[in-house]
Amino acid sequence: MKYCAKNDLSLFEFHDAMFSFVSFDGKDLVVSASMVNVHKDAPQNPFDCDMEIASAQITFQNVHTATYEPGREWVIGEDGKSHPVGPCVVFSGQDAIDRIIEELQYEITVYHLVKNEDRGYSLGGGGIEPYFEMEFDFDGVVVSWDEYKKKAWYESRDFSGN
Repeated sequence: MKYCAKNDLSLFEFHDAMFSFVSFDGKDLVVSASMVNVHKDAPQNPFDCDMEIASAQITFQNVHTATYEPGREWVIGEDGKSHPVGPCVVFSGQDAIDRIIEELQYEITVYHLVKNEDRGYSLGGGGIEPYFEMEFDFDGVVVSWDEYKKKAWYESRDFSGN
């Protein structure tokens, strides 16, 4: 691949990115990613604005400590506030990995991918489940790609209200 970033996901914006399963060998999880944006100040970005990558491959090296929480139904209570229906279910370990891989085989939309202060990364997304949260940690990550597609969608938008 022409471009490569190692161990620094802060160079990217993943909101509304699409991830799909490539492989998992019991240790390294490889996904194909589209609609990922790379920041203009990233060393791998030769442009003067944030750019959308045409297609990237992301390898999460030595994945461990995974959890997966499917979304829950919410209802408006008599107090006018939203409340979850039913118990909170959280899968961990191999059960979580199996569910994460199943979601990726379907393809997921990433709503957020953020670093937690003390326990790896949190990813909120939709796929088989309309919404789910997963947390996972890994020893390293490599993002690689060959070309840029276009300016990031937010680069050409006026958010000032003018």
